[in-house]
Amino acid sequence: MDNKKVNNRANNHNPMVMVMVFVLISGLAIISVVGVTLDSLKVSINKDRVESFSQLSEQSSKMLDETIVSAKEYSKLFAESFGSDYNINTDMYDYFQNKTKELCTDNSVFLLVDSTSDECFTSAGNSFTIFNVDENALDADESVIIDYLQGPPEPKYLIFVNKLNSPVFANYRDQSVKITHSAVAISMDYIIMKADSNIPADVNNYIVNQNNEVVCSRIITDFGLNGNDFFTESFINMYVKSEDRDSFAQNIKSGEPFTYEFNYKGKLYTVGIFNIGDTDMKYVVVLNNATLGDPVDSALYRIITLYTVVVALLGFCIFFITFYFKKSKIDKELLAENEEIREKLEKNLKIVAIQKNELEKQQDALEEALKMANSASRAKTAFLSNMSHDIRTPMNAIMGYTTLASSNIDNIDKVKDYLGKIESSSTHLLSLINEILDMSSIESGIIEINYEEEKLSEIVSTIHNLIETETMNKKQSFVIEENQIHDVVYCDRLRLEQVLLNVLTNSSKYTKEGGTIKLIINEKPINELRSKFEIQIIDNGVGMNEEFVRTIFDPFTRENSSTLSGVDGTGLGMAIVAKIVEKMFGSCNIESKENVGTKVTLCFDFDVVSEEKTEIAGTENADFTGKKVLIVEDNKLNAEIAEEILNEHGFETDIVDDGSVAVERMEEVPAGTYDAILMDIQMPIMDGYEATRKIRAMEDKAKSSIPIIAMTANAFEEDIKMAFAAGMNKHVAKPVDIKILMDALQGVLFKC
Repeated sequence: MDNKKVNNRANNHNPMVMVMVFVLISGLAIISVVGVTLDSLKVSINKDRVESFSQLSEQSSKMLDETIVSAKEYSKLFAESFGSDYNINTDMYDYFQNKTKELCTDNSVFLLVDSTSDECFTSAGNSFTIFNVDENALDADESVIIDYLQGPPEPKYLIFVNKLNSPVFANYRDQSVKITHSAVAISMDYIIMKADSNIPADVNNYIVNQNNEVVCSRIITDFGLNGNDFFTESFINMYVKSEDRDSFAQNIKSGEPFTYEFNYKGKLYTVGIFNIGDTDMKYVVVLNNATLGDPVDSALYRIITLYTVVVALLGFCIFFITFYFKKSKIDKELLAENEEIREKLEKNLKIVAIQKNELEKQQDALEEALKMANSASRAKTAFLSNMSHDIRTPMNAIMGYTTLASSNIDNIDKVKDYLGKIESSSTHLLSLINEILDMSSIESGIIEINYEEEKLSEIVSTIHNLIETETMNKKQSFVIEENQIHDVVYCDRLRLEQVLLNVLTNSSKYTKEGGTIKLIINEKPINELRSKFEIQIIDNGVGMNEEFVRTIFDPFTRENSSTLSGVDGTGLGMAIVAKIVEKMFGSCNIESKENVGTKVTLCFDFDVVSEEKTEIAGTENADFTGKKVLIVEDNKLNAEIAEEILNEHGFETDIVDDGSVAVERMEEVPAGTYDAILMDIQMPIMDGYEATRKIRAMEDKAKSSIPIIAMTANAFEEDIKMAFAAGMNKHVAKPVDIKILMDALQGVLFKC
């Protein structure tokens, strides 16, 4: 008697140890999957923000180009209008002063150039000599840019020189001069200040010349690198990833605009490098990613403001030049020339207006994209917070009841109670993970709809069985009204059940104890072969406000978190419903009122089948006694679980730990030794796909035709297709549902 008791206790302990190990491994695996998902979402959010900054930096560079173009046009206008009404008896300095007053600008310095002596005269009465200027450049008919020429007043200036139509011989402060060119100089500090104002974040700006020397800069934060450091081999070798170095160096050499994210002293920075207009200078922008907030609106506003100022300045110049020419007493030939100039200016103004309209369209598109990105970012952040709570809750129950079961191992009643609660928490946790993975597969376009003959009555019965326990626990009344004419239709049973179960589960969750839930099915014939089926799910639960109803189909959205509402979930259920209904070419309408209830109306057009033309066969439980199954599984715990399940249903089993061993076993044993094979997919030496293909290729037809069932955690639609393509007969997903496994075995062994 004592030996029997000891053996019984040992037998009782073994299942408990298996259950505890399985629960711990499943928990760790789930935590790992959730951790990867959370990190992926965080990386996605950061990537969206960095790409937004890159677009703004490139837009700022384009605004610099527009500033250069506008300045050149401004310089050209000054040159074309200068000297046309000059009187030889007038002092050139006084004439110069009046001319610059007419142009009315505080951002530019106006110059006159005597190319014969390389002498430059300013409107303030100063003069200086131009050094190292290409004579061919001064002979050009178009505007010429003399980069970062240093002259009075300090600091460096960008000078636009234009050759006059005819030289002007004049007296400039008792000095005889020959004015051959006019010029407009813009301060480099003003240019970089304009560039800095277009980016709504704290950034360091640099302008470097063709020798990669910093001409001017606006430094917000001294983080240790200067503008010319980004063009050195030491920076590329130290801070650019090895796989990006060639493309980084090629972009600098080619002059193509680009941005790059790098790590410097433990912080992430983004650098953007852009060519400036027709110059040999480059614009360098450096941003500390930690300062990224929502800068797009501010940057666009500044860009539009700068663009408006440029357009207004051009319009102002056009007005005064036109006014001047109309009031001047000139001959017909000069008047014709002025008319031609005005036409050119009007053409340029139209081009500017078109560019402004294009920029406004880009602004609207960027603002809309920013709103969508911010909305998605907020929804994902809230989703991560909710999931942290909702996943930890059942995990806490699993770990807690596992500990309690271990400490009360001799109390069978308590252990059974704890195991039931562990199973319930595990099922809930699995449903959370399944919803996340299901939504991922739907958004990736993997989901497919498979239409087959199905009985609506059986679908309704299945739904009733699945939801009945939840409604009974809350003492809710679940009423079903079936008013359809045809019972057999062509539909995807799995997806239709998923839609109905998601909606009904929500109704039960958000309906208080003693409430009522109705499922009503009405059929409206379209023709003899097709009908519209209207399915209504009505409850008298807590309801929803109008604002939330408008966003209920958005992923990751919930009216309240589970902490506030007391209801667990991912916020993906109705998003999944919307995607599946769309795939089935149906419609979903929701009417809800707070504290009154909710009505969900689903409409589908299905082909119908007359009852006398078809009969959907059912299956009954079979006797598996004496049937022998080969289990191919490299995980010992999973193999033991499968063996226990099959033995309890009368099967005999053998276990091998790799696909290669399974192939060898099938080659060695006589045909008929095994009735079926349960095949895992991921194994160390030979995976399940390859093993199945080798078995199917055997010369012995009795061996090559043996039923093979995939029993694997690879549960996406694409995995199922790959299993069938390899020659498998059925697919059962882990964690294994015993009923599904038995149905699959019954199907392949008894040809149901």
